[in-house]
Amino acid sequence: MSFFDFVVILAIIGVMLGALSVSKSATNREQAAQMRRKKIRDLRNELVDIDELLHTLLVYDRNTDLLDSLHDRMLTDLNQGLRLLPDSEDLIEDLQALDTLKAQIEQLKVTPLAPEVPKSDRQIFLLKRHFSRATKFIRDMTAQGDMDQQACEIHRNRLQTSSVMLEVSAYRRQGHDAKERGEIASAANFYKHAKEVLTNTELKFDDRLALIKTVSREISGLYLTHKDDPGG
Repeated sequence: MSFFDFVVILAIIGVMLGALSVSKSATNREQAAQMRRKKIRDLRNELVDIDELLHTLLVYDRNTDLLDSLHDRMLTDLNQGLRLLPDSEDLIEDLQALDTLKAQIEQLKVTPLAPEVPKSDRQIFLLKRHFSRATKFIRDMTAQGDMDQQACEIHRNRLQTSSVMLEVSAYRRQGHDAKERGEIASAANFYKHAKEVLTNTELKFDDRLALIKTVSREISGLYLTHKDDPGG
């Protein structure tokens, strides 16, 4: 092999190595971009989930300690997203919306409000689903070190008990409304639903048995009232 042929071969090898290096660099950049896009998608999905939970808890739980914890988690996620995409209009808008949520939480601290009672079966369904998701999210936050175990247990127990009690209150309210309209059969069904929720739950809490007796009296009282009503 002549010296010239050797130089040509070296040149060809150099070009090939250079091409491989460029290709590898481009591949690495694409992989990094894909990872960044996935991270953004994951953050956005978590933000949507937490936002749903926050809005439900603002109505049906109203515990400001838990609301603060979820707000802080959203703020952390948003700041991570903005570090990846500083000019993202969506994330900037989310940050502004988070300020509004923070103001609502602070207002609850100044003027505490009792949780609302669901007014429909759909609201009951959403409350139960979101309370269950919130309980799971709280456990995840605890596992990640974002909440201590004691706070986790306090929030978890409250949400589980509140889910049952609010469902019972909702059915009893619907029963009261049906009774006022003279719809005795409908009222009885709502009261029976409330009693079933109380008797079927595995949770143990104060006044559970007393509440079961109260609802039982409401059911029997319906028929007594209806029987004694001359117009019934």
